Amino acid sequence: MKKRQHASGATRATVLVVCMLLMLFAKFALSAELDSAAPAPADSLLRSARVLADDKQFTAAAADLRRALDARPGDRAIWSLLARVLAWDRRYDESIQEYQRLLAAHPDDAFDRAGYARVLAWSGRHDESVRAFRRAIADDATNLESRIGLARALSWSGDLPGAATEYARIRRANPSYGDAWLGTASVARWRGAATAADRFARRAADYGADADALEEERAAIDRALAPALTLGVATSHETQRASGVPEFVIEETGPFAAGRATLGRSVGIGVRVARTRLFERNTRTAVGDTTLDYDLTSRSLKADASILRGYPLQASVGVDWRRFDSRSGKVLYPLAGGDAFTGWSARIWGYAGRITPGLTARRTFVALKGSDTSTGALQFEPGRVTDLEGSLAWQWNARGTASIFAARGEISDGNRRRRSGGGLAYRLRSGTPRWTIDYALSFSDWDFRSPSYFTPLASTRHAGGLALTGYSEVGSLDYGARYELSSLASSTFDDIVTHAFRAYLNGAASGRFPLGVEGAWSVDNNDYKIWYLGLYGAVRW
Repeated sequence: MKKRQHASGATRATVLVVCMLLMLFAKFALSAELDSAAPAPADSLLRSARVLADDKQFTAAAADLRRALDARPGDRAIWSLLARVLAWDRRYDESIQEYQRLLAAHPDDAFDRAGYARVLAWSGRHDESVRAFRRAIADDATNLESRIGLARALSWSGDLPGAATEYARIRRANPSYGDAWLGTASVARWRGAATAADRFARRAADYGADADALEEERAAIDRALAPALTLGVATSHETQRASGVPEFVIEETGPFAAGRATLGRSVGIGVRVARTRLFERNTRTAVGDTTLDYDLTSRSLKADASILRGYPLQASVGVDWRRFDSRSGKVLYPLAGGDAFTGWSARIWGYAGRITPGLTARRTFVALKGSDTSTGALQFEPGRVTDLEGSLAWQWNARGTASIFAARGEISDGNRRRRSGGGLAYRLRSGTPRWTIDYALSFSDWDFRSPSYFTPLASTRHAGGLALTGYSEVGSLDYGARYELSSLASSTFDDIVTHAFRAYLNGAASGRFPLGVEGAWSVDNNDYKIWYLGLYGAVRW
């Protein structure tokens, strides 16, 4: 009996030990399971996120950073990297929200404020970006990265004078700063001086500018300098009034071909040839029962050279030659005397901070209807207008521009013209599309009234306009439209009020085949109309 009880006690002890071992095993298993479900250490997640970001796996990197923030809330390094990764992933709204929370907690952090300004610029909020960059620079004026960011934001907002000035400050502080030279190249190209941009891009490469940005800028320069051949057709119709004669209508229609190239990546050369029918219809009972004052074929050759590599000083010259042939002898003013016209143009201008002065001299064509001094016979003569004009423009910020001009011209019939005036333009919206309002006031006068062209003596003209411009990367579309309301008061004619519209649309198929259309139409309070339509297609290589 005792042996049996002893055996039973031993059995109970064994069972108890086994149960304790099972409980310990279960506890360790549960602990291991809980450990496997617990968040990984924040440092490990931060390292993983950096590797993913370097591999441009921004979505995965952002997910790791959010888990790291859950494990270590408020960590500035993790938070700052998350805001940057979201910006690199083009999740701009999320990045801006993170930066705003981060800067609310740490308002004096110049590094993160510059990052915040940068993502504002990338998202198209240029005005806010400029303000944020200026505050970051106020906190740390020695940070050239912030100054580069400010210059870029200024250029993207349309304030090219401000951007050019800021890039110049950076180059003075550090003449071998490659990204400052690269930014200067972009500004020069946006101002139309691709040959100068090529020169600055070479300096940027010598000084180690950002490789990706440099490659992108060089591609844009190559596109701007690429040879191009354009074919098109243009037609215009203009109802005009002149002193002492009834109204008349001038029409010009014909095809054209144009080519552009760059010599030695230094001088831009352009050539345009056209064959145009030019005629004028009158509204009176004409001698010989004809309604045509003249009816001509014009063959023209224009050539120009753009000397822009010396930016900020710029220059261009051009020549315009035309030959006229009679289409019909049944006209009131037959072609007589000289049958050719030679014109020219020369312009010099420069960028001096926010001021752009310019001087232009040119000789252009004007149709003259007169009579032979010896016989009194009516005749058509290719006339000319020789003008000299000085101008000055001031762009005070990304939105506002003011300009003034004064000009004096002489016509080959002995008449002289004097003009002066100025204008203001203001961008209502700096993003895309851009809306701009403008106003211009001008004064002009002539020595005498002409029966060949419009001569409002002692005239004052007011004009206000609203313009829309934009660009889309899809199809490389470039578009714009403008409406203008103007009034002209003179001692020669009753007051003239005119509504005018102009629009254009340009694109590029496969990046190598530009196509475009442009048109204009206007009508005044006397129902006098002007319209124009042009179509073109081009190839560049």
